[in-house]
Amino acid sequence: MRTLSAILLLFILCCTAYAGSPEATVPGEFQAVVTWVIDGDSIRFIRDGSAAEDECRMLHYNAPEMTGSERPEGKKATSRLMGLIKGKRVMVWGLERDRYGRLLCEVRLMDGTYINGIMRDFLKDYKKRDIYLWKEKGQKKRKAGQ
Repeated sequence: MRTLSAILLLFILCCTAYAGSPEATVPGEFQAVVTWVIDGDSIRFIRDGSAAEDECRMLHYNAPEMTGSERPEGKKATSRLMGLIKGKRVMVWGLERDRYGRLLCEVRLMDGTYINGIMRDFLKDYKKRDIYLWKEKGQKKRKAGQ
């Protein structure tokens, strides 16, 4: 009986500790520190309470690629995003992953500044303006204006 009580107590403590973790406190929303800007629409971050680095594909805009003919524009977009968030504490919201395993997310600075919106405005003249939207069972890609 004493062993059963100890096991039950340990189970309750573990469940309580998990419920207080950043992942479980607010489903889909957590604080993190941006460790790297991969390109104009993808970042790496470390979630509070975790030692593992994760990757995020930012929603609602598409930045130029860092290769080929888009490279000059891609470097500008990457530099802009880096200036906004690299090394900063942010709020990340995301509930699913794309086919590459990246978290599809929205990012805000701790003062509420909406980074996805700033980048979308910065890239308003970019010719390939695919926008990633949430869909109940995965990611949907559509062109701006649809």
